[in-house]
Amino acid sequence: MPELAALDATRREVASAPRAADTRLPGRARTRTRPFAPPSPGHPVLGLLLALTSLLVVVTCSATTRVEGATPPGPAGFEAPPPAPEPPEPPPALPSEPAAAAPEPRAPAALPGPAPLSLVRFFAALRALEQRARQSHVHVVWLGDSHTAADLWTEGVRHALQARFGVGGPGFFHVGLKQTRHSQVKTDVFGSWQRVPAQPARTEPFLDGVFGLAGVRATAKDGASFKAKLRAGAVVGKARWSVHYRAPARSSFQLKLGAHTELIRGSTASPATIQHFERELEPDGELVLRQLGGMPEFYGATVESSEPGVVLDTLGIDGARAKTPLAWRAEAWERELAARHADLVVLAYGTNEVFESRAASIYAGYYRELLQRVRRVAPDADCLIIGPTDVMQTLGQSHPRVVEISSVQAQVAGELGCGYVGAHELMGGEGSYSEWQTAKPQLAGADGVHLTVRGYQELGQLTSELLMRGYDRFVGSQAPASP
Repeated sequence: MPELAALDATRREVASAPRAADTRLPGRARTRTRPFAPPSPGHPVLGLLLALTSLLVVVTCSATTRVEGATPPGPAGFEAPPPAPEPPEPPPALPSEPAAAAPEPRAPAALPGPAPLSLVRFFAALRALEQRARQSHVHVVWLGDSHTAADLWTEGVRHALQARFGVGGPGFFHVGLKQTRHSQVKTDVFGSWQRVPAQPARTEPFLDGVFGLAGVRATAKDGASFKAKLRAGAVVGKARWSVHYRAPARSSFQLKLGAHTELIRGSTASPATIQHFERELEPDGELVLRQLGGMPEFYGATVESSEPGVVLDTLGIDGARAKTPLAWRAEAWERELAARHADLVVLAYGTNEVFESRAASIYAGYYRELLQRVRRVAPDADCLIIGPTDVMQTLGQSHPRVVEISSVQAQVAGELGCGYVGAHELMGGEGSYSEWQTAKPQLAGADGVHLTVRGYQELGQLTSELLMRGYDRFVGSQAPASP
């Protein structure tokens, strides 16, 4: 199918495409907005085309869903009912191949369109870091859907923040999962691993609801193993590793960090909460995990520099919605979030909601509940809601639900005291997906939803510049007034 071929070509770009210093559309304003005037829904040819396209997208996205092993049944009374048919789920995240080299940092360009972000506490933390008045990291926890999961968009933001304020380390990365990548960590997965839930984007409770910080766990069996090694420049000073796991009764595994080897055995007295195994290594140290018995569970790992800087955790799930984290057991997720000491929490959802038929207003409640969980354990963290990227319909026009969803997100962001920016605004507003698709080099893919590698790099750069514009404005406001 041509759509699958296009997605495969996008994955191959990670290893082959050079990272352009500037991939903007020639002669085009950075952002723009204009009213959307959709074609008449009664047009017979348009109706037929839209129906055929919707069917094609559903078949294509269903074909790309990867289920790694059977999911064990849940405890009595807790198992969720069979999931209802869901809108198209984005393709699996790109494989863990090194992305092209990041561009040299440059001065932010003027950005018409979205207003500068006002994230006072986050900007104050960055300012203290820049002035070397802060010895701890500034942490960004970024949750989202497939646009986030491949760590291309977030890579651009991470690179810009670390270039200016210090390299705090890679932050979170997955353990035991294939089809994931992190720009600063190289991972290898061997043998039999089971992803739980098999479809992490689900929005209903499942099993015990404990899925760690990122909403998914990996279970090892039959001698499965995993390796992780930092890429050059990922940390400054030494590397502080933390491996997140649970060892149920009769399970065991070997954990090796650098020269240190630990044998971990589960028992009936093993804690039900997620455990963190921590060690400080030289930057070239390697993590190796090997299953020895039973089915130990792994919930990812984090790596941070021993020197202060910015850390950005990429927590994306293909097909996720703002309701997805609400399906996780609240106290278990909040415990993991508290351990990250977040200064900024980013919620970048909305694209999958575009394909749903429910009223856009219903999503406001999901953000209220999710922010309530965040603030229970990170009351001093700023929050930023990012709306969906542009989504293209059959004839090249933007999907009207993009603006509808974005409007609700902007309203609830103001209500909750969060910053807000629409990713579709950063792209250029109405019709921008079509323009990115025909740009040279191409910035948007053939499926009308996902960007190319260069497109995500461009979106990361635009997001970074918007953040830095707000930061510079904040710094200017702190300067003493002239006598």
